[in-house]
Amino acid sequence: MNINSRTENNSIRDNLSKIWRSIPLFIRTVMILTTILYILNLFFPYISLYLSNIPYYTILNIHLWRLISTIFITTEIINIILSLLFWVKYASELESSMGTIKYFLIFLMNSLSIQILYSLISCLIAFLINNKKYLLAKINNKNQVNNSGLWPYIICELTLLSLSNPNSPMKIIFFPCQIKAKYYPFILFAIFSIMNSFAIDLEVLSGIIYALFYNFVIKKAIKISNPFVLKIEKLSCFKCIAKMDGFISVDTLENKFVSTVNNINNKIRKIAVNQSNKGFTPFKGEGIAVGGNYGVMTTDDYSGVNQNTSTVIQKSQNESLDVKITS
Repeated sequence: MNINSRTENNSIRDNLSKIWRSIPLFIRTVMILTTILYILNLFFPYISLYLSNIPYYTILNIHLWRLISTIFITTEIINIILSLLFWVKYASELESSMGTIKYFLIFLMNSLSIQILYSLISCLIAFLINNKKYLLAKINNKNQVNNSGLWPYIICELTLLSLSNPNSPMKIIFFPCQIKAKYYPFILFAIFSIMNSFAIDLEVLSGIIYALFYNFVIKKAIKISNPFVLKIEKLSCFKCIAKMDGFISVDTLENKFVSTVNNINNKIRKIAVNQSNKGFTPFKGEGIAVGGNYGVMTTDDYSGVNQNTSTVIQKSQNESLDVKITS
């Protein structure tokens, strides 16, 4: 009996270890940092007060670091659990498809933009109601912070994901019913608000507003090219990080893509030869997957994640390796 128990424990441990190793470096780092700060905040509540984006301090006292640090501060354990359930899987697919540094830059840009938008909306509301105390709305009566942590960013990515395939069916969390993807972020926001005692979380709502604005207005104007990312990866400060387990280089992705294209070409040639031997005319455009410039899948192709397609895509011959950011 003890031998069986040990075998089962080893099996569980191996499976958990395998799952952990499958998570890319940046996603793994965010999970660790968020969990550590949550535990520390249980013993030292002033951590959330000092690192959360509270517009009164962020803007009036110019505590600009709060715009970045706030995403790692979660004051409710349920927020961490739901974050892991909703975010880790598809975020890992995105990082695996575009590289660690590129996903980090996208994460930084979008989370920062969401917090700036949230701060501006808070200031506008405070001005309209003529009450500066509204800028302290995240602090409750016990002088604690109600912080959403990763959720503003997560719901931003989910909104972009749903917009890539607006009419595709998506399951609502643990419920058996399905809805069209374009309604998913709003249903999720409603559920999140209900769990938050029917209070509208302006920070999470800002994530949806930013995603809509980005998708329809500014995504075509912002690009991060693979050569630019490669230059960053070669900086001395990133060399040690590049050697860590789970780091995904853009250069490695491009090599994998070329290898994949070559394998496809070989299969096409074999099919053409077999068809020719049987009396059929070979493909005239045998180089169907050859000759163009190719790029790795990015957040501009959320449909690939939503439909569990390959992590590489072929781009037209006129496109460069410039990659549009849409998350």
